[in-house]
Amino acid sequence: MSLCQSCQKKPATVHLTEIKGGEKIEVHLCEECAQSEGVNPLSAQNFFTHLMDVAKGGGPETAHDLACAACGLSYGEFRSRGRLGCGECYKVFKEPLEELLEKIHGGRQHLGRIPNRAGDTLKRERELIELRRELSTVIQREEYERAAEIRDRLRQMEGEDGLGAE
Repeated sequence: MSLCQSCQKKPATVHLTEIKGGEKIEVHLCEECAQSEGVNPLSAQNFFTHLMDVAKGGGPETAHDLACAACGLSYGEFRSRGRLGCGECYKVFKEPLEELLEKIHGGRQHLGRIPNRAGDTLKRERELIELRRELSTVIQREEYERAAEIRDRLRQMEGEDGLGAE
């Protein structure tokens, strides 16, 4: 049994694991340290907030110092409430918000449903984006045979519709 990474005294009973960019990040805490760091197994909001902090190596101290001049909302208040105060908050908290959205959605670009009127063009563009993203991932994992297959598929698709690499 491993010791708590925070206090180094008690057995770790709370284990958090996140995969980011192909890299596995693990945190092992005792119950008391987990609670003191805001990790409550029953609170999904606290859990995801903690994952964001762990991925950044303990938390973005500069983000905690941020506050919106328009409405006075601090980053800490945003994290506890889960809501922004005004439109200006999006600009003030841009960097931490982008990181949070990337963790939640797996990317910064919206990949929701495609309207029927958009047709095949958007579907092909989305497929190209996904193939490029997958190519990057398999190259990081050193899966070169799979990377060659994806590369060939990308070349074929780009040749068919005239879309070049972005």
